[in-house]
Amino acid sequence: MNWIELRALNSLYKTGEVKLNETLKQSGEINYLINSLSVLDRSHTTLFVLEGFDKIYEKDYLEKYNQYITFLTENNLLKPWIRFDEKDIKILISIKEDMDNGNLEPLREQIIKNEATVRIVSLMFFKNEKYLL
Repeated sequence: MNWIELRALNSLYKTGEVKLNETLKQSGEINYLINSLSVLDRSHTTLFVLEGFDKIYEKDYLEKYNQYITFLTENNLLKPWIRFDEKDIKILISIKEDMDNGNLEPLREQIIKNEATVRIVSLMFFKNEKYLL
């Protein structure tokens, strides 16, 4: 699941509907909530909340959303053009915790010693460098 889907689910929770876009149309998670759990419905342009959505959202998504929005906001990473995957947000949170605890200092020294490029450092944490720029 990506940030666009998480943000849309939160908007659905707060307002009861959200404008449908290509990401949401193709979302496995959204389609699961529509087709299997029957807690969402859609028209050609809008997703709507059905009975039972709030309970499922509170159980499965609300805590994660609050954690991610807090982290992204506090670290100035909440940009409209960024399409973070949930697993990447978790990696960033882990990196931040390791930085704060000093656990990355040995790795930092090794990176400096070996004169690793920014691309190589990015690939140490992520499978590609899509967020590098």
